[in-house]
Formats: sequence, structure tokens, C-alpha cells
Amino acid sequence: MKNEVRLSPSWTLETGSGSPVLKHRVTGKIYGPSDVVKMYPSWPPQPARVSVRRAGNVGRRSDEERAVIEEFCAPIPNPAVKTAHIHIRTTMDRKNSYVRAARTEEKTLSEWMTDTCDEATK
Repeated sequence: MKNEVRLSPSWTLETGSGSPVLKHRVTGKIYGPSDVVKMYPSWPPQPARVSVRRAGNVGRRSDEERAVIEEFCAPIPNPAVKTAHIHIRTTMDRKNSYVRAARTEEKTLSEWMTDTCDEATK
């Protein structure tokens, strides 16, 4: 297993002493997965495992690096799992017409909108 995973110029995950820890490279401060950390000025204070998952860009990592990130964060969610949201503001009449269209195809509004958007982007 890799000894160090560089998350950014300032942050690394290190495994030298067994379980991975998050380390700030400038201050040398060490954080565990549940410790609250504010990794960047624009990020809120949050558990280190949340920040590492966000900063880790797991899709662009080697298997070894992913294993270190996974160990620190707990299992990394499957990228195929639907976790994103789209929110739109519209009129009630318009929404109701979308619901009616979805029902005619025996779909939920979410399924209908996803299929309609997917078809529009082909």
C-alpha cells in the first residue's frame, strides 16, 4: 500500500504508522477521519473523511491511492449511484403538465425528466 497520497500541495494522506491520517504539510498537524477540518477557505468545517472524499478525485487515482482514500473515508460510493440533484424553479401549471406527460408514459416525474434530458443530449 502507498505510504502517501497527495491530495493537494498542502494536504496528504499518510499511512506510515498504520491507519491513514490526514496531514497538513505546512503545519504538520494530523487529523483522523472524524476530526473537523477546514481544508480550504471556501470549504465549510467538516469531518476530515468528508473533505478527503471531496478532495480525493477518486476517479483519477491509482488502485493503491484509492485503497488509502477508501480506508480513511470508509467505502467510497459507487460512481454509478445517483447522488446528484437538479432543482428547477417553474410555475405550478408547467410542473403539472410535466407530471401528466410522465403519467402517460407510466413513469415518475424524475424518471420522465431524466429520460427526456438524456434524449435531448444524444
